[in-house]
Amino acid sequence: GWAVTEYDLALPDPGDPAQQGLRLEFTRDIMTAVFAHPRAVGFWFWTFVPTDWRPETALLDEDLRPRPHAELVRTLLTRTW
Repeated sequence: GWAVTEYDLALPDPGDPAQQGLRLEFTRDIMTAVFAHPRAVGFWFWTFVPTDWRPETALLDEDLRPRPHAELVRTLLTRTW
């Protein structure tokens, strides 16, 4: 099998709602494409908390609450697939 590793998506303006929407759409689309492949075994995000590599791409915010793209991932993994 194979996996996507070290995924993150930096935005020019992380506070812009339109760009946040693009992050959600792109993350949904790439995860859907990856997991549609029968040999896919994983999808790893590179930045989990904002003290990691790129704070603006972290799945959790500074208070360790899930950001919208983290909620999307949870929905995809627990409800969609």
